[in-house]
Amino acid sequence: MSSTIWYLETRSPEHVRPKERPDAEAVVRQSRIPVPELNRFCYITVGSDWQWTDRLAWSDAEWREFATDGNVETWLLHVSGTPAGYCEMDGRIPGEVEIASFGLFPAFRRRRLGGWFLGECLSEAWRFSARGEGRPRTERVWLHTCSEDDPHAMSNYQARGMRWYRTETTELCRAARERTPLGSRPRFAAPTDYRRLR
Repeated sequence: MSSTIWYLETRSPEHVRPKERPDAEAVVRQSRIPVPELNRFCYITVGSDWQWTDRLAWSDAEWREFATDGNVETWLLHVSGTPAGYCEMDGRIPGEVEIASFGLFPAFRRRRLGGWFLGECLSEAWRFSARGEGRPRTERVWLHTCSEDDPHAMSNYQARGMRWYRTETTELCRAARERTPLGSRPRFAAPTDYRRLR
């Protein structure tokens, strides 16, 4: 079984087409204290319906290395104070910001939140360099999606101003074809000492 992967990008903040906020109680905020457990939870909660399997085998150390990297940011969507979705911005390649993960928690899908949330995240991605000392100027913001993702994902990305520039076809591994049972999802062996991350 094959999967199609589409790559999309914006080359200027002027290309981003924001959308009107659908809910007055919706807010987007950066998670300023790195919490690897939060990134793992969000990845599994958002991605379990769309065959996100790339990181399921990551160790605690790999999650911690990613989430605490100074050029990785995690942003959360809240609705009435409740977490409703998340976005990871990966700026480890100089001049580029990848939207490494983006999505809504199941209870908040089909409520017209995705388009507005994406527009906010793309705008914040273009401001990425201003939030970190020594970060180079952002030249492009990009992401990839695939044929197993939310069926509305591609149209949402394009509606917000992203341009498709490359397509690939790859074979799905067995893990990507089979949903991961909730009980078998990996857990952290021990909590992170957050005091050391400040």
